[in-house]
Amino acid sequence: MLPVEEGLQGASRPLDILWSKFAGVGGQDDDCVRILFTSPDHGTGTTTVATAVGLGLARNLKESVALVETNLYAPAMASYLGLPPTPGLTDVLDGRADPEEAVRNSLVDGMYALTGGTPRDTKVGELVSPRAQELFRLAVDDRRYVLIDAPPIVERPETAVQLDFADLVVLVVRARSTKRGRARRAMRMIHETGATVLGVVVNRFQSDMPFGMGAGDWK
Repeated sequence: MLPVEEGLQGASRPLDILWSKFAGVGGQDDDCVRILFTSPDHGTGTTTVATAVGLGLARNLKESVALVETNLYAPAMASYLGLPPTPGLTDVLDGRADPEEAVRNSLVDGMYALTGGTPRDTKVGELVSPRAQELFRLAVDDRRYVLIDAPPIVERPETAVQLDFADLVVLVVRARSTKRGRARRAMRMIHETGATVLGVVVNRFQSDMPFGMGAGDWK
């Protein structure tokens, strides 16, 4: 798989619209803004969208960005960024790597990545463990934006626990693929946690690239 920067060449207009929707979210101060990306089902392109937004913010606004992948059973962010698959989050949690090894610089100035690491299922309570919290603190240290690539919330209901880590939530659906009922179910699950929904990104819309935001049709 191509690193996402190469794979997205030729689609600058849709991507400019996409990342620019996130510019200035959370105000103009220096407070960290944590945005969680999830989807109803696997395969909607959540990792692509989250990574593309991070690239746009880091490159065009010169903001400090942390990409955090918590989709542990099917991690894909490392390959999108052209990084080795390990070490990552699971490798730290399982004692195979130190936190400092897992938080890595990407090929874009100002963008850091904590990828999922060695694929496996999430263990109950591990993402709120002291070791995980130490790792998250290191990953988000002094970053303006923290973009969390989370598992699909309908397929993996335990994702709802992660919404406590986020200030805003973005639902990613796939045009001509995601069922409206599944999208509405995902939105209900998010609303039930009290999380604030920033919007919906419809991936592969017309131009075969991520495009569009707005939550009105999915309530």
